[in-house]
Amino acid sequence: MRPNLSSRINFNPIWFLLFWTICSHNFAFGQLTSTTTPGVTTTTPGGTTTPGVTTTTPRASTPGETTTPFPRPWDSCYSDNSTCPPNFYCSDDRCECRDAIYKRKDYDLRSCQTIVSGSCEYDEECVKNSFCNTITKTCTCSPGSLPTPLGECRFDVGVTCDLESIERECNIYEGLYCIEGRCACADSSLVYELGAGCRAQAGALCGKILLSWEGFSPTYGGTDRVIVERPVKCGGGLICQLDEGDFTQKGICVENTP
Repeated sequence: MRPNLSSRINFNPIWFLLFWTICSHNFAFGQLTSTTTPGVTTTTPGGTTTPGVTTTTPRASTPGETTTPFPRPWDSCYSDNSTCPPNFYCSDDRCECRDAIYKRKDYDLRSCQTIVSGSCEYDEECVKNSFCNTITKTCTCSPGSLPTPLGECRFDVGVTCDLESIERECNIYEGLYCIEGRCACADSSLVYELGAGCRAQAGALCGKILLSWEGFSPTYGGTDRVIVERPVKCGGGLICQLDEGDFTQKGICVENTP
């Protein structure tokens, strides 16, 4: 017969109480060191928690809230020419081309480009959609583009275009507009003349009758756009006879007689 276990161990209440106190203290200490507070994390790389080590994380931004200010446009300045790119100067907090007569600001290239008919040596100097003519040494519109009164080159009829483009790609100054992805006459009453654009015929309206959304320099939140009246020219052998006292510069195409 095996002896009873209780008879082999001399039970001492003092030792039991001491053992229970130590265990309770360790359990409470473990709970205390694993406690986290709002805005404080104890998670370390790898997903483990280091007792007693806390690091504060930045407050998370809520939807629609931004913590970084929108960057200023590249051509902004603070009345200090040193903040502008080469060949620019600061005017009214904007970097403008030093030679405003023969140069145009190119937002994509962030440079000043020579306008059509301006002197050049290399293609890279000329405005978009143009090249440096090796014979005349002047910037000339590339095939498929027509010059504008501003010295730019915009697309001719039939050229692929993007209606949503900030900068109108078709030559609105010659009656062209982007229709279904291609440059075409802005109105069915206009007739296209090779190398000249779309022209009004005899008896048709002419002058500033085309309305166009025009994009300007980028701003902090996007792009400014305004409605601009663009002129429609008369066809060959015709002139635009303006109505008397018509300050909107609209008229009728008539025969150009001496």
